Amino acid sequence: MYASIIVTDAGIEEVINAERNGTAPVVLTQVGLGTGQYTPTHDQTALQNEFKRLPANALSGGNVGDNVIYINARDISSDAYTLFEFGVYTASGTLFAVCSQNVPILQKAAGAQAYLDIEFLLTNVNPASVTLGDTNFFNPPATTETPGVVELATAAETEAGAVADKAVTPAGLLERTATNARVGLVQLATDEEARAGSSTTKAITPETLAATFQNIHDDYGFQKMPNGMMIQWGKGIVYHSSPQDILFPTTFPNKCTNISVTPIDSPASVRVDNFTSGHFKAVHDMDGKVNVFWLAIGY
Repeated sequence: MYASIIVTDAGIEEVINAERNGTAPVVLTQVGLGTGQYTPTHDQTALQNEFKRLPANALSGGNVGDNVIYINARDISSDAYTLFEFGVYTASGTLFAVCSQNVPILQKAAGAQAYLDIEFLLTNVNPASVTLGDTNFFNPPATTETPGVVELATAAETEAGAVADKAVTPAGLLERTATNARVGLVQLATDEEARAGSSTTKAITPETLAATFQNIHDDYGFQKMPNGMMIQWGKGIVYHSSPQDILFPTTFPNKCTNISVTPIDSPASVRVDNFTSGHFKAVHDMDGKVNVFWLAIGY
């Protein structure tokens, strides 16, 4: 709502004295808020019913040209009130400008932020002799619901993950690595790294997990486990007098630890003669040849 603003005689006098004494410019540093309802006068030196002051760091603006001073005053507190009067104060405490009326200038709820735009014209003094105490760009603190100013988190704060009012940068996010004690970023393992099973800092995806289960699933095949254990199986022919050499589908990386041979449709007793990581030999106790199933375990 638009309301008329009066520059006080005391404010003009302070500017004239500052120009005369060489102490100009006069600095406007505070905005007072009140509930007084009246017609302001030039000889006024205080608000009638002030309840709050907004400090310099809640103000922005300055001389915007054509002898106009502009101030944006912000109240980001949880206070609730109805404003009928306000005043602009200098650093020395002088009431420089005042405004009041019988209808509310603004109403603030506890969960809302108040923004008060103030403009007044300087006609009897040099506008360059008046300045604002804080002309920095200002936004309210950023929240999950309100855009605004936010401080960047350090790498240590990002790693700790306990700060709720600072923003994480891409560089800081890289410091938040995942461990078994905290959530964080983790690099994905390659198929080779998943099969090796030696990394403690990389994650396995369903696709790379499947790669750790190397296999050939057929009558003649093998299945490798993520822990290195391997099972191989197949069919073969075993003779009575001469040990028959049977190759595994793939060589055990370290060693074969156990072999089981079962005759197919024969009462023969089959014995494993010897074995290595790549093959085994077997014979049986009857005449001729015997078809067998075999199962080998190793790592």
